[in-house]
Amino acid sequence: MKCTDLLVQDHKTILRALSILEAMASQVEKDQPVDQEDVETILRFMRAFADDHHQTMEESALFPELRRSCVAEEPALRPLEPAHEVACHFAESIVETAAAAVPPGAAA
Repeated sequence: MKCTDLLVQDHKTILRALSILEAMASQVEKDQPVDQEDVETILRFMRAFADDHHQTMEESALFPELRRSCVAEEPALRPLEPAHEVACHFAESIVETAAAAVPPGAAA
């Protein structure tokens, strides 16, 4: 298995977590209860896995290696990093919004 396969698997896992957050948000919009512990757990997961683990691997290993090994293809790679930043910002916004929607100590 290549390291890029692991990153692809990470993306699938992150998308699944965002899907769960989306379902929770839908419940809140319909005035249905959401278990606060579940929200806090998925938020902790997103911060630890998506932000700390996955994003760090991409920024410290993948992108530098792509730049090093694909110098001839550099123009094709340029859009990747800004797109990555936008995706990270979007995911971060979802996490922050979810965290604000269910304040610590709130009953489900």
